[in-house]
Amino acid sequence: MSIIKFRKKERKLYELFQFFLKEKQLEKAIELIDPRNYDTAFKLGIFYGQQGSNEIAIKIFDQLNKIRPNELLLLNKGVALVNLGDEYQAMRCF
Repeated sequence: MSIIKFRKKERKLYELFQFFLKEKQLEKAIELIDPRNYDTAFKLGIFYGQQGSNEIAIKIFDQLNKIRPNELLLLNKGVALVNLGDEYQAMRCF
């Protein structure tokens, strides 16, 4: 796949995700995540975590964990949980 096609698909996920969030339909936004856009969705989770939207980041990481579990997801979910003040669940992730 060319870089241009990848960037278009990446941008489309960002735009659709943002649309559903503005419409207060987080679950529909999460449903957009699938194995084909795993890496892009991971970046999206990091972005929302950095912006302080930790609840959204956690939902993204949970969905990604269903697709392809790994330690990096748990680490980032743990950081988001710490930011929300849920140290117990964060420690379970770490």
